[in-house]
Amino acid sequence: MQELLTVAPIGIATLDADRKVLWSNPFMVELIGCEVGTTFTDFLHPDHLALFDESCSQPGEAFEIRLNCDENTRTVSIVSHALPDNIHGVFMTDVSERVALGRQLRSNQEPGKRLLSQIHNANTTMMGYAELIAVMLEEEDVLDGERMQVVRRYQQELSRSQLTIDRLMKVARYGGRRPPGTVPINRRHIVIVDDEPAIAEYLTELMKGLRHKVTTFNDPTNAAEFSREEGAQIDLVVTDFQMPVMTGLELAETIHHHNADIPILICAEHDLELAEDRQLFQCRKPLDINDLIQIVSEIV
Repeated sequence: MQELLTVAPIGIATLDADRKVLWSNPFMVELIGCEVGTTFTDFLHPDHLALFDESCSQPGEAFEIRLNCDENTRTVSIVSHALPDNIHGVFMTDVSERVALGRQLRSNQEPGKRLLSQIHNANTTMMGYAELIAVMLEEEDVLDGERMQVVRRYQQELSRSQLTIDRLMKVARYGGRRPPGTVPINRRHIVIVDDEPAIAEYLTELMKGLRHKVTTFNDPTNAAEFSREEGAQIDLVVTDFQMPVMTGLELAETIHHHNADIPILICAEHDLELAEDRQLFQCRKPLDINDLIQIVSEIV
């Protein structure tokens, strides 16, 4: 059993009552650097120590906790289990990428300060012209000649301001994308492949938000089979590089064996050596949504 825990692709450690590390597998050491004899909580962000204590009191529940590191903020999912002799077992997976993607997606859906200011200004202008028209109507029962022309000009400004507000509200609602129910001329069929369901779901929603048709797989072997049968209908494959069944490059080899014309975008943390005469592209991880959208638009 310990041999299986040693090679497990998640961080595993046992802690005593003082949170000292009694044992940790290589993946845990690689993930946060905790070795036998170190204090586990030293590797957690001070603001999240109480959250870790809560996880220890709720065995089997997953808690997202930030690490105490000088580099980019990292977030892990921790599940604790109570063991005999007041020992705790800790299981940890790195969810930094999923959290970052979720944050980017949420920020892309929120209207920025500049947009809100533009809407406010357009609305203020519209209300100003409406008030001017109301004042002129109160002053005279009948409007003719020059004053009528002024009212008509004010009405045109009102309509222009209303159209501006409508346009800005569409930007706020759809983030520059097409409203639901419309299909862009350049709509493409994109296949998403990632063994982490949460990341695959984020990327799927992102591509759907751009009005593309999306087919998603967590198992690259299923994606390879799908591409063999439906290759003529696929415009792009976006795949993770590091997956347990096969790497993104191995998936690309399999797909291109039957359909060499399908562009494949591989998301990897390090630079890949990609053959220039093949339809292979790379996006560096951790993923940046704006960069990803730009690369996808250039490919398709």
